[in-house]
Amino acid sequence: MKENLTNGASWNEAAKAGLLFGAVSSAYIGISELITLIGSPVLQGFLKTVFWAGKLGLCIWLMVFLMKRFAGKYSGVSNGDTFRFGARTALLSAIIVAAVYTAIVIFTPQETLDQSFNAVTAQMAGKLDSNSLQMMDSIKENMPTITFFSQLIYCFTFGLILSLIVSRGIPPRNPFAVPDPEDDESEVEEQ
Repeated sequence: MKENLTNGASWNEAAKAGLLFGAVSSAYIGISELITLIGSPVLQGFLKTVFWAGKLGLCIWLMVFLMKRFAGKYSGVSNGDTFRFGARTALLSAIIVAAVYTAIVIFTPQETLDQSFNAVTAQMAGKLDSNSLQMMDSIKENMPTITFFSQLIYCFTFGLILSLIVSRGIPPRNPFAVPDPEDDESEVEEQ
């Protein structure tokens, strides 16, 4: 027998799914960081592209799988309930991924960050005025905060769009189905 869906149960399932998505994305981040240790830039680019495509495919498959499992576990789940589950999952996993990226920025040696900013500034030196150069310095100072919120917005938006697309068919709708009178909880008044 299927359980009744409650708000707490939906959040609980979304938390478990969010942890799973966060773990997959964190593993991808770790692998990407290890790939940067490879000497050849061409090989780095190829491997990062392959792992990114694999992570994208795995995340899409996981979202479909977890939404179907969610819809099958509880009774009376609508497409809207499935979307809310996906949106909650996206939010919770986005928090995890944003925290991981922020930790990487925080624990990256300051010399490495300075070299990166100096390289970008040197490439754009002729195109930037003094105000833009000051803005680049303020970005460098606020990099952990900028990283957290930009990753949070990006990951949540991607997850929200994915759950919107996927939830439209979970649970499947049959427009030609005849409603079962035993499933209808509202009584029809006869006149």
